[in-house]
Amino acid sequence: MNDLYEWDEAKRRINLDQHALDFEDVRQFGWNTAIIKSSDRGGESRWIAYGYFEDRLHAVVYTWRGDVKRIISFRPARISEVQRHG
Repeated sequence: MNDLYEWDEAKRRINLDQHALDFEDVRQFGWNTAIIKSSDRGGESRWIAYGYFEDRLHAVVYTWRGDVKRIISFRPARISEVQRHG
């Protein structure tokens, strides 16, 4: 598993305000059992991982920058996502 991460600090603060989740916590996200799907947007190859953080299903949106996962969003899974992937 790759454990190198990066993010935009302003985006991290927005994510904290919106979802009360810190990008730092993706290190404890359930990457080993996550369901990962492509989620391209605006010409950029993105990925969305559905996995468990603490006791709830979450979604992490990221892209690759070399060998580093660049975190775009980290949030609780929506009800429809829980029904599909939970």
